[in-house]
Amino acid sequence: MNLGPYIEWNGEDYRCTLCDRYFNSRTALFSRCRYTSQHDWCERCTRVFRSPAAKQAHIKAAWCHNICQVCDADLETPTERMNHIKTVHYYCQPCSRTFAQAETFQKHNVDVHHMCVHCKQSFKNENNLRMHKQKHLPRNLFCYGTDCCYAFKSFSGMLIHIESGNCMSGIDEEDLDVAVAVFCANNDYTLSCTPGYRYECMACFAPFNKPSALYQHVEGARGCYNEILVELRCELKLMCARHSEDRPPFYTGIAF
Repeated sequence: MNLGPYIEWNGEDYRCTLCDRYFNSRTALFSRCRYTSQHDWCERCTRVFRSPAAKQAHIKAAWCHNICQVCDADLETPTERMNHIKTVHYYCQPCSRTFAQAETFQKHNVDVHHMCVHCKQSFKNENNLRMHKQKHLPRNLFCYGTDCCYAFKSFSGMLIHIESGNCMSGIDEEDLDVAVAVFCANNDYTLSCTPGYRYECMACFAPFNKPSALYQHVEGARGCYNEILVELRCELKLMCARHSEDRPPFYTGIAF
């Protein structure tokens, strides 16, 4: 062990040259060095220093001392120091800022870094965050189709299911297109003004070819969801109910 330039050992005894005293064990030596006023002591490195300035110079230069710039706490590793700053002082590394409270730190991360409060993941912009938040939604929206037991996180997810043709109710993409066309005709709404596209966002005019894509867009874009789309959703739910009433009874394979 390197005890520094002021501790000597002759094979039997330890000598502190600053105190000019001998000790028959390391325990006795350290006990004296910890509490004496004749010099400074570094507990972590078990070394004595001639003055407080010499000790501070050692702390700044030694790899085993990692000082918190906020409270001067001395941590053993750079990782411990960073964890200390993040958890105790709520440090934002990209902004090089600390916060006094966890609430203000979280608000900063949400407002500036688009952080998801559920998983603490940050995103480049607000739109990416809104799209990500859908992953945390519960699957509590059951398919509007009769006899279909699938549940979804969003209305657009349910529309994708119907458009795929796998809904047990028998409703498919063609049924959705007809229902949307009838709804728009009855309410004097325009489906799309963009050539080659059947649907269009009424707020930002983004074009789409499927109802699911339109609803997926408005679910993740602030300001694009409007009353017309709410009414259309209700109409699609009614269409699914009418479809189940109009279809023939389900064949069970049993003859009477």
